[in-house]
Amino acid sequence: MLSKILLTNGANVNCVYQSILTPLHSAAYKDNLEITTLLLEFGARTDISLPSLGTPLHLVCQKSNKEMIKLLLNKGSNVNSLNENNETPLHIAVKYVKLVTVETLLEFGASVNCPDKFDRTPLDYAVRYKYYQICEVLIKNGADIEYRNTKFETPLHTACRGSGNGNIIKLLIRSGANVNALNNVKETPIFHMVKNYSKYESYETLKIILCSRANPDILNKNGVSPLMLAVNKSNLAAMRILLRFSADIDLQNEYGETALHIACHGKNDVNVVALLLSGGASINIKNHSRETPVMIAFLNSNITIQNMISEHILKLKCANLYVSKLNQEFTEIIINETWSMQNNVIFSRQNALLKLACENELNFMKQRSIPGTNLTLYNILIGTNNQIYQYTRNKKVSNYFRIHSLFLCHVYGDLIINNLRKGFKRNKLLEIISGVLPETSKYFFRLPWTCVEKILSFLPNSDLIKIIDACKYTFRKL
Repeated sequence: MLSKILLTNGANVNCVYQSILTPLHSAAYKDNLEITTLLLEFGARTDISLPSLGTPLHLVCQKSNKEMIKLLLNKGSNVNSLNENNETPLHIAVKYVKLVTVETLLEFGASVNCPDKFDRTPLDYAVRYKYYQICEVLIKNGADIEYRNTKFETPLHTACRGSGNGNIIKLLIRSGANVNALNNVKETPIFHMVKNYSKYESYETLKIILCSRANPDILNKNGVSPLMLAVNKSNLAAMRILLRFSADIDLQNEYGETALHIACHGKNDVNVVALLLSGGASINIKNHSRETPVMIAFLNSNITIQNMISEHILKLKCANLYVSKLNQEFTEIIINETWSMQNNVIFSRQNALLKLACENELNFMKQRSIPGTNLTLYNILIGTNNQIYQYTRNKKVSNYFRIHSLFLCHVYGDLIINNLRKGFKRNKLLEIISGVLPETSKYFFRLPWTCVEKILSFLPNSDLIKIIDACKYTFRKL
């Protein structure tokens, strides 16, 4: 063999050809086990790191040659050596999707949490490029699922940025990833999903993270919630699923504005406003400028949205649901002073028909009792949050609505459904708290649950979620 003859006759085994390659780098790159073995026998250094290439082990890790990797490691290669980007051989193996190589490096003690110069760990790359099996192996071998990069983002944030990551998101959550981790702009992973929802089908992945008790009511650094973000993007699909999982539709940003304020300010998107109204958005909340969504709609929106708001006010008034005096007076002034005679005539006819439909449906709901209770559908429509919570604790109520649809309630059906969702969600949160709070809190340990429940009734759902997270963290520390 020519190589052996040259080496036997004094050839420099560690010479660097044109500052690019050593013989060992070349043999490693070509995956030549025989030449690599020969060079090592003649004292080739395994620790020489060259620009853009790293060590011979970095080059070998682009392949899946287990024997070659073991040979280099057994001959003194540093399993955690760094190239010019501060990448270890494990980084390279992950980026080149070499599962066998990843497993071999881990057997030899590769650091699973070493960051490169971009502050990315091997797990971050595996998540970024959707390598599920490699993610699984890294996590089993101690990869930190809460490692924060320069943006203070976790692997779950990374997973929620892209499409087709449902299985990886499930894996991270099963492994204990914090679904409410905040990055440097105070955004949880759910924000990334909403931002990218229109680019791909995110229904299942958004559902996965919401089912894992991700809090949809966190405001980011700019005072925006995931629902507000979806409203800004006119993203109806994301809005529907957030509302289905009881996102607080009346959450206010730093200017005191709700999602409905934002919708009425913006793009005149009729479907967005309609979805918020059917989802139970309050028309009475004032922002810091003392404006209600109704006032903003009549000053900024098109005639279709103004009609929609007016009809909604009529529906609420017919059901004896609260409409502020300010909203009523403002609406009457605008309609009388700015609408054309033709619009007023059309609006009056529509209102007369809608009022009749409301009255008929309300009579139906008042007579439609829920078997085994003294409740009617009307009670569910007008109940406060705490009343609805108490109603949904009754098995007969929950069973009734699982069996019977509200297809006969064309006018108020959506409002009833949203009230029930809020009740069931609060019921679930308090059920979880009843399991974790006594184990971790000396303050509540000896109080009767009825007292604890009364105290908790003053807290919004977002605070209940914080209590659950805090109790679980404390429980893990005990």
